[in-house]
Order: sequence, then structure tokens, then C-alpha cells
Amino acid sequence: WVVLADTQPHQGYCLLLPDPVAPDLNSLDENQRVQYLLDSTRVGDALLKTTDAYRINYETWGNLDPALHT
Repeated sequence: WVVLADTQPHQGYCLLLPDPVAPDLNSLDENQRVQYLLDSTRVGDALLKTTDAYRINYETWGNLDPALHT
């Protein structure tokens, strides 16, 4: 799932969430990892096409929310 963030510190700021929810990237099997990371770059490609960004920064956090999100 891709969702626009409630707070937009930068135009197009969004989150990628796996379905089903996973605790972290390492808990996914190889095919799921490939799909998730491919989806990440597809979101980045879409953002490049729809904003004036010249590059996309990707962040995958393991912070207070115990669910994978990029």
C-alpha cells in the first residue's frame, strides 16, 4: 500500500506499507523482499514524474512503529 502522509514536509511525501504487515524487511522471504523493494522504486519513479523532484530519498525505518514502512 502507498499512502500520502498526513504531514507533508516535502511535496509527495508518502509511505509504502507491505500487505500483509511485516515487522521488518528481514522477515520477508526473498520474493517478498524483491517485490517490496521493486515497489519502492516504482513509487519513486511515480514521484519523479509528478513532482519537480530531481532525486528521491528512500528511508526504511525500524523505529517506534514495529511494522515495516518505507
